[in-house]
Amino acid sequence: MSRGPEVSPCVKWSLFFFNCTVLLAGLLALGVGIYGRLLQNDFGDVANISTDPAILLIVGGVVCTILGAAGTIGALRENILLLKIYYFGIVLVILLEIAAGVVAFVFQKDLSSKAADKMLEGITMYRTTNEQTNLDDAIEAIQETFCCCGAFRPRDWIQNNIYYNCTQETFRRIPSACGVPPSCCRSEGRTNSQCGYVVFAYEGQTPEEQAMWPRIERRDDLIYSDGCETALLNWIKSHYVVIGSIAAGILLLQVVSVFMAVSLKNSILDILNYEYASRMGDKRVV
Repeated sequence: MSRGPEVSPCVKWSLFFFNCTVLLAGLLALGVGIYGRLLQNDFGDVANISTDPAILLIVGGVVCTILGAAGTIGALRENILLLKIYYFGIVLVILLEIAAGVVAFVFQKDLSSKAADKMLEGITMYRTTNEQTNLDDAIEAIQETFCCCGAFRPRDWIQNNIYYNCTQETFRRIPSACGVPPSCCRSEGRTNSQCGYVVFAYEGQTPEEQAMWPRIERRDDLIYSDGCETALLNWIKSHYVVIGSIAAGILLLQVVSVFMAVSLKNSILDILNYEYASRMGDKRVV
């Protein structure tokens, strides 16, 4: 006698463990995002939903948590409704990811310029409080990671920050005037906090005064010459293959998970139809 249709253990438990991972990743991202947001009150003036990593982590964490929970419970309990919610949600996420990728690729210059504008606002606020802030840490991390200085160019620092402003008056009063932060330095930044001092000449500075500061002539050897907008675009262009491979891998996993969820749902329906037909004849579950 035929045993009838059965749920594939391989599909069921693969979907279950995959979504356990998604659920845990979502909870982790949500927790980190909330924690980061609570610490970023000082960053609130220049951050919004499109530029604040904490908010993006929270949104991503919520989506992953909901879909991961639906997939995990749906696979474990063989719940058709949760499985439908799961794979429809994943399909929507895939479409949004593709749309976001196309927009980011086509408008990468505009997006990088907007990000640089936000960084320029951050440069204006850099170290305007007595304590090192999350904003300061973020700017320094960006400059060190992408080997850049300033939002658009190194002169952003002397034109927008009161501690690095370069005039004859500030040069005489503020030790850091006409300079840049150590995170702009090519090699000494981690060991010499004054490596970026006096790398620019103030307007009206005489050749004799400039000769007293040979660091001005050696500026390009001491600090990064590219702004972070240019450095970011160059980094993206040099990592197209890696970024594309990672994106394709994520999309592939999502597509496979959709097929597994649909297959599991269909298997459950086949079992219900078989059981119903065994009791009632040839009628099927709709």
